[in-house]
Amino acid sequence: MARTVQESDEEPEYVRPDLNKPRYRQCPILTENEKEFFGRLVSAVPEYRIFPQVAMSAIIEPASSEYYMTYWNRIAMLRVDYAVYDQKFDLICVIELDDKTHDTRRKKDEKRDARMIEAGVRVLRYKSRSKPRPDAIRHDIMNPQLIPAPEPRKSMFDTHPA
Repeated sequence: MARTVQESDEEPEYVRPDLNKPRYRQCPILTENEKEFFGRLVSAVPEYRIFPQVAMSAIIEPASSEYYMTYWNRIAMLRVDYAVYDQKFDLICVIELDDKTHDTRRKKDEKRDARMIEAGVRVLRYKSRSKPRPDAIRHDIMNPQLIPAPEPRKSMFDTHPA
């Protein structure tokens, strides 16, 4: 005997959220591991300003008005772990701390880095499992010839004359 699905004429009841309960809560800006590394960065380059969890769109933007929103959307929701600025707020480099999830996000990280590099931003990456000492971090930051900032690449959509 075939089973039939019994249909109901009743509509499902809409459940309103309890407006007496908070809809949002605070969350920490950094994990304990990221806080510890932040301390290393501050120790490494006390003359620089270190900003954690910076929106990528605050650092780079689409180079051309053509397809602007397409390229904007590719960076709009992304953040970098740390942005390092000098006292004049000129960007020195971006630092990424790769944790255990990095292996599963490697392709995404490569795309993120490529976008930063295309804009001429130097990206330093460190593994969370083997974080360098402050003196080694300082050496990397202060010696850009080791990991130079690339020349900004001209976009294939850039219509400005050279």
